[in-house]
Amino acid sequence: MYSKQSKEYRSNGIYYIEGQLFYSIWAFKTQFPTRTKNNEQMNIQDTSELEKVTRNESCIPDFGNLQLVKIFPLLALQAFYA
Repeated sequence: MYSKQSKEYRSNGIYYIEGQLFYSIWAFKTQFPTRTKNNEQMNIQDTSELEKVTRNESCIPDFGNLQLVKIFPLLALQAFYA
């Protein structure tokens, strides 16, 4: 599990793990425009779909209501939201 104290940490919801960037859905939608809203309910639904089909890791968010969130490879998120 990753956190702000991890050496892989880049910013809230963004980590550099084993040579690739991983994003939480919130961080991805904040940085890249998508067709879906960036809200907790929608992001939880997207997480549920994504974790079935791609590698994911867990991190502790810097802030917010959730104690743990999933992070996904950037390329997987780009494909999912294309």
